[in-house]
Amino acid sequence: MMLYQVGGIFLIFLFNSLVNSHHLCDPKQSLALLEFKKAFSLNESASSSCNDELKKQAYPKTETWNQTKDCCSWDGVKCDEEGEGHVVGLDLSCSRLLGVLHPNSSLFSLSHLQTLNLSRNSILSEFSPSFGTFKDLRALDLSWSYLIGDVPIEISYLSKLVSLDLSGNYLSFSDIVMNQLLHNLTNLKDLALSHVFLHDIKPTSFINISLSLASLSLSSCGLRGNFPPYIFSLPNLRVLQLDYNYELKGRLPMSNLSESLEILSLSSTNFSGEIPYSIGNAKSLISLHLSFSKFTGGLPKSIGNLTQLTNIDLSVNKFNGQLPNTWNKLQKLTNFRIHMNSFMGHLPNSLFNLTHLSNMTFSSNLFSGHLPTNVDSDALSNLIHLDLERNSLTGPIPSWLYALPRLNYLDLSHNHFSSLMRDFKSNSLEFLDLSNNTLQGGVSDSIYRQLNLTYLALGSNNLSGVLDLDMLLRVQSLTWLDISNNNQLLIESTSISSKNLVRVEMGSCKLGKFPYFLRYQKNLDYLDLSNTQIHGNIPKWFSELGALRHLNLSHNLLSSGMQVLLNLPNLKNLYLDSNLFNLSFPRLPSSICQFSASNNQLSGNIHPSICKATNLSFLDLSNNRLNGAIPSCFSNLTSLMLLELKRNNFSGSISIPLPYILIYTASENQFSGEIPSSICNAIFLAVLSLSNNHLSGTIPPCLANFTSLAVLDLKNNHFSGNVPMFFPIGSELRSLDLNDNQIEGELPQSLLNCKNLQVLDLGNNIITGLFPHWLEAASSLRVLILRSNRFYGPINNSMNKDSFPNLRIIDLSRNHFSGLLPSNLFKNMRAMKEVEVGNQKPNSSSLESDILPYYKDSVVVSIKGSDLNLESILLIFKAIDFSSNEFSGEIPEVIGTLLSLKGLNFSHNKLTGRIPPTFGNLKNVEWLDLCSNELLGEIPPQLAALTFLSRLNLSHNHLSGPIPQGNQFATFESCSYDGNLGLCGFPLPNCYSEKAHESQMAHVESESLDKGFWLKVVLMGYGFGMVFGVFVGYLVFRIGKPLWIVAMVERRRNSKKRR
Repeated sequence: MMLYQVGGIFLIFLFNSLVNSHHLCDPKQSLALLEFKKAFSLNESASSSCNDELKKQAYPKTETWNQTKDCCSWDGVKCDEEGEGHVVGLDLSCSRLLGVLHPNSSLFSLSHLQTLNLSRNSILSEFSPSFGTFKDLRALDLSWSYLIGDVPIEISYLSKLVSLDLSGNYLSFSDIVMNQLLHNLTNLKDLALSHVFLHDIKPTSFINISLSLASLSLSSCGLRGNFPPYIFSLPNLRVLQLDYNYELKGRLPMSNLSESLEILSLSSTNFSGEIPYSIGNAKSLISLHLSFSKFTGGLPKSIGNLTQLTNIDLSVNKFNGQLPNTWNKLQKLTNFRIHMNSFMGHLPNSLFNLTHLSNMTFSSNLFSGHLPTNVDSDALSNLIHLDLERNSLTGPIPSWLYALPRLNYLDLSHNHFSSLMRDFKSNSLEFLDLSNNTLQGGVSDSIYRQLNLTYLALGSNNLSGVLDLDMLLRVQSLTWLDISNNNQLLIESTSISSKNLVRVEMGSCKLGKFPYFLRYQKNLDYLDLSNTQIHGNIPKWFSELGALRHLNLSHNLLSSGMQVLLNLPNLKNLYLDSNLFNLSFPRLPSSICQFSASNNQLSGNIHPSICKATNLSFLDLSNNRLNGAIPSCFSNLTSLMLLELKRNNFSGSISIPLPYILIYTASENQFSGEIPSSICNAIFLAVLSLSNNHLSGTIPPCLANFTSLAVLDLKNNHFSGNVPMFFPIGSELRSLDLNDNQIEGELPQSLLNCKNLQVLDLGNNIITGLFPHWLEAASSLRVLILRSNRFYGPINNSMNKDSFPNLRIIDLSRNHFSGLLPSNLFKNMRAMKEVEVGNQKPNSSSLESDILPYYKDSVVVSIKGSDLNLESILLIFKAIDFSSNEFSGEIPEVIGTLLSLKGLNFSHNKLTGRIPPTFGNLKNVEWLDLCSNELLGEIPPQLAALTFLSRLNLSHNHLSGPIPQGNQFATFESCSYDGNLGLCGFPLPNCYSEKAHESQMAHVESESLDKGFWLKVVLMGYGFGMVFGVFVGYLVFRIGKPLWIVAMVERRRNSKKRR
């Protein structure tokens, strides 16, 4: 009996177990799932992102669903553990579903669902409020499913949610819905809203997020404002991804950074500040991505405590300082990227002990010195990618680097590595760039053994010997070859191997003729043979290079064959500058994009066929012999961005190509008429240079309105009217040159809106007004030329200490300025106190760097008594010219502090007092002109120390005493001292001589006779008739002073003395 009871109990238990294990599905729920299946079709592209991004095989899970099986056994379906047949889990991710999820879908009848995953399908619908009916839902994943519209308030009803992922949809949140969601979902651990529109959400809303939060992914959401630092301190936080929110600001907290943090990604945000020392407490950190942000400062030593780190990316920030030498413990680190920062100093030895490191990208920093030599190449056996491009590293390339066993990417370009190339011990290289160094000797034979090499760049070194092109081209994988700028390297080629080259750069090599191997490179896309001493004709076999798109043959001695090139079917960019082509302007193919043929002998009119080249974006015809009018159809070349026509003989009116023109130079031609009003539509214009033409009319006011305009050069024309009045805030104007026109009126103070203004040249006009003292706020100003205008009055001396700090050239000559010389102006000229070595380049903005190849500032200055046109303004050229005004008072001694001054001209004023002895400090001065003033006293002996002084003019003052002797003073002639009766010593008579004064008087009298002779001869006409007097004066001008006229004049002069 007992056995029977036990057996019965066992059978009941077994029956219940079988029932529970098979989860007999509720028929209603089975039917609901089948109806859901019918609402969607199956399409392979509906889940393509699974294969592309997740590397996960997508397949149609619902395809096997049918009524013959219990729905609890269907793929992707999970039923409850209690055996009640309720569907509690549904995972249809990557199931190729395509269709619309309606609000009354049978899916929403599955009221017991706890997990729902429909991610990476194509559910082309709005986010249904019916999702709020899943009261027991703990995990909801609808990511990358093409949902659209606003997320409804019903999402906040899912109070049991632990995980929510809506990433990658076209959804948006209102501030109300987000606040309610964060308030109600108190159990939330994982929240992913990447690529969801959160533009209207204040980042401070996330302060209310669950303390249980472990993962927060908000990438590419359009968040803006300040992100609360509190989030970084959440005790359970493992993942924080805020990347690609470009306007999201914030800083890493100085303390309390979560110790559980594993992934931190703030790339491409507006986060700033330094990495705090407390980063060392986040010892669970695996991945640190802070690239493309605004972080500053150095790296704390505590970063060496993050022993779990595998990835560091700090690229494109403003980090600086030296790297700490604390990397030994980071033995799990595989990827380390810090390119485009300002790190400096030596690379620490501990970096090269990281045995798992595979990618090291340190390019575009300020690292210097030698690479460490005591490195075990076997310890770096995993290093595959090494990029140290664009630093200041020096010395030989160390031997361990040539011995790395798995290295396939090596970029050491744009450094200062020297010595010979060594042999690479492995044959694993695929990318090798050693260009722009000072490597010497021959090309290593090991290069020929790199059978997987696709990219080889050895250009801009001092390589010599022979490059065996036949052996190199046996590397069939090679597609990119750069050996340019090695003028001692000989290139040998007798047979043809590889025909796979796509890009070849051989510029500035001594070729003398076209390399014949090129004929067989049918895949060649880019070819640079510039400056290779090739002469004569372009060979006809060029017509066989049908794939060629970019060709540079500039700076050679080519004279014919241009049409062969213009017939190439795919040619887009052709550069033929500085050759000997002597022909009429050619027909350009309609497909051409860039054509440059400057510095040749092209002649005639521009052929009208150019109007068919609608893709033309770059056209340089400068320095030729072209003439005639510009075809009117130029205005239809809507893709044109750069147009260079300068130094030809074009005439007629100016034609403005619209709307994308950036750089337009047409100076030194014969253009006439007014600037057309259509120029106001050239809203991207950065450079407009129309100088040295015959243009007239007023300057279009719209030119001042262009914030993009960096250069406006209209000098030496016939423009009239005022300087444009309204320069807007944010103007990029760098150079304004209106010299030699008929501009009038006063200067507009709106020029102060041009924060980058460096050159202001308004000389030789009829501009009026007081000195524009408000320009002292233009802190970037380097050149100020107001010469030959109608400025008047004193110069206000109450300038602050920051006025005109960068001024290098100031020319106020030939005006009507008066009063004392402005000592505070000279005191503030810091740039004139600094002595540069050579022609140092300025810190250029990207815009300035882009335009400098196409435009150089030129100004006219008075140097050593003559007007000289400076084609380009060197930073070491510094000059002051206040001549021909009405300045009075003494010369300020502070001028003696302008140590880098090259020229100083205060001539033709009313200056009094003595020459300051501090002028002896001007060691770099080359010319000094103080003539025609009322200076007195001795010439300071300190001036004898000015060894660069080549012109001195102190004439017509009241100077006295001995002239300093020695150095440059031994080279000056007596005319340097004319009109100073009290001076003596070489080249004037010796001091203390009895006849010194008499001789000096005779010298002055003789000089006076010479200078006044013409006038005396003309005045003699009052005695003999005015016509005769002018006639005699003309003879004097042509043949000198006839003795008989001299005698006549002298007799009259002596008779007047006797009277």
